[in-house]
Amino acid sequence: MREELELYKKGIKKKHKFSFWDTPEYAEEIDFQIESNLFESIVQNVIDSLEWKLIKTEKNLVVAESNEKWKTHGVIEVSLIEEAVILVKSKTMFDQRWDNGQNSIRVKLFLKAFFDEYESISDEQKKFTGNFSRRNYRFIDYEYPVKLPPEVELGTGKVLYPMIAGICTSLFFGFFSGYLISKGFFIGGVRELIFGLTLWFVVTTVAKTNNFLNSKVLIRISLLSIFTLFLFSLTSNYFWMTESYSIGSFINHWKEMFSHFFSRITLSNIPKLLVLLSGFFLFYFVFKESLSSRIYNIKNEKIPFEVKEFVEYLVSEGQNEKQIRNELRKFGWTSKKAQDFLIEEKLIYRFDN
Repeated sequence: MREELELYKKGIKKKHKFSFWDTPEYAEEIDFQIESNLFESIVQNVIDSLEWKLIKTEKNLVVAESNEKWKTHGVIEVSLIEEAVILVKSKTMFDQRWDNGQNSIRVKLFLKAFFDEYESISDEQKKFTGNFSRRNYRFIDYEYPVKLPPEVELGTGKVLYPMIAGICTSLFFGFFSGYLISKGFFIGGVRELIFGLTLWFVVTTVAKTNNFLNSKVLIRISLLSIFTLFLFSLTSNYFWMTESYSIGSFINHWKEMFSHFFSRITLSNIPKLLVLLSGFFLFYFVFKESLSSRIYNIKNEKIPFEVKEFVEYLVSEGQNEKQIRNELRKFGWTSKKAQDFLIEEKLIYRFDN
């Protein structure tokens, strides 16, 4: 990326967006008259200069994928409406609910680069739009493969292993935090942060080793682990503070603990409870997005480059989902999970209108 664009990018004011139901996106419309061929050529040149990955081109439509640091990706759709309006959209990849401003940065950076490119073209060149005909970008010399690497298995492992790993992590932290609480040592938020990072690492590592890659199930396992941590930290607190154990004293311990808790719930304490709940939900959504992103990267690493490139080629040729599945079967890629991942990854760039 050019130095002036790097400087401009650093000065862009982010627009954060959070969405419960849909993947966050950001869009801007600019009234600007330009012919189709010139539009498509400039857009493709801009994508090259921004070091984005060009996915496909259609009539008055160009789609690309960004690849920033820390594995944050976005899909950028640039369309020309009746040769009078330029619409630029950026949509967060993966099943994420929070956009930390990256979508707005991509859109504004693209518009800056687009008009810089447009101004650099002479008026004579703009008149001869035939010089800016649509390119077949990266597949102009692509040869239809004779064979592809053998199929890899995605997500064939057992759910039991990451479940055991998550619960064991919760039991360990619950036991340890119970000890700290019994000694009067507790810093709010620190335990949750350390536990969240450890749980994320343990669950994703076991899932990768065991080849269980269902992110939705792993998120449910993580919620179960968090609940287990809460219960066991309270339970272990009883054992650390009591010298003689009995079922009756254990039940009384729980009764006293919860009666003390509910007796402290007053109007003055409601804001504190709301802050506590907000922290829990924030922890959950950040953990969920990190886990989804990690599982996506694990799947992506398992798929050979030649297979991903082949699917990109089929998409660029305008083949639909059924045709792509048939082509993959010809080369031995018959697993529905592998096909679903490849197709979802390469066809996700179609925005919902």
